[in-house]
Amino acid sequence: MSHHQHTPEPHEQPDAWHQHIAAEGMPQQEHGARANPVALTLTLFGIVLSFVFLLLVVWLYYNTYTTQLKAERRESVTETQRTDYETKRGGAQTRLSQSPGWIDRTNGTVHIPLDRAVSLVIEEYGRAGAMAPATTEVARDDG
Repeated sequence: MSHHQHTPEPHEQPDAWHQHIAAEGMPQQEHGARANPVALTLTLFGIVLSFVFLLLVVWLYYNTYTTQLKAERRESVTETQRTDYETKRGGAQTRLSQSPGWIDRTNGTVHIPLDRAVSLVIEEYGRAGAMAPATTEVARDDG
């Protein structure tokens, strides 16, 4: 037998650790000598379900984060700018709804309050309807 520097010398007599006595009973089976298919199957399902759950959590987080990020990038109006816009818009709507005024004098375009515009359109349709000849005849029952 070849001797190497790292190879221990064989023992002539086994150590005390290797000697078993009758009081220890029968030798035990080695651990994992027989696989338990039920335990292995349950472990596999646990691992797969854990993976799917973690994948779902990461996907939901990603979608929430990207949606928020897109909204922040799209919405670049500050609170002050929004308030100024709403104030000016409200003032303009009030002016337009209260009195008539010019929009473009060169083209003769004016604005009038909405309720007045509705009245004028109804009057115009009423005049056009009164001037139109009746095209249908009503059948009379003389009998």
